Amino acid sequence: MTPTRFIFSKNGLKTIAVLLVLCVATIPVVAQENSDEGSVEPGDDYDSGLAAGKQDARGKGIWILSGLFLGPIGLILPWVISPKVPGGNLIGKSAKYIDGYTEGYKNKARARNFMYSLLGFPIWVWVAVDACEGLGAGCIEVSSCLSGDLPGCSIPSLEIP
Repeated sequence: MTPTRFIFSKNGLKTIAVLLVLCVATIPVVAQENSDEGSVEPGDDYDSGLAAGKQDARGKGIWILSGLFLGPIGLILPWVISPKVPGGNLIGKSAKYIDGYTEGYKNKARARNFMYSLLGFPIWVWVAVDACEGLGAGCIEVSSCLSGDLPGCSIPSLEIP
């Protein structure tokens, strides 16, 4: 079995889907480890702002739709699009506190938004795999036909009069 045929087979698509979900599920752990590293002294305004920002951070459930409708792209969007930081908690605070609060809030809210999009992603994978299975061997045949590997396969061309 050639690699192309395996990728477009029922088992190949399921294998790719599982590997993709496992790889993407580790992103928040790696991001959290990287965001915790820093050279800030304990007891600093920045530290207290960082802790308060992480505590106040909220994800938005609407991100489920990004994983549901956009698939893998929907899993990337929560890390690219910055959440809005509420300004009400920052009135009268120092600049260091505001910087820490903003960083803590954004990091935690991004992770939560990602988890919401991750909830919608398995449904997208299921629909994509089911659609391919519904075509039968259609996914394999179309790719083989386009590459010229399938003997006797021709794609009809439209002739414009």
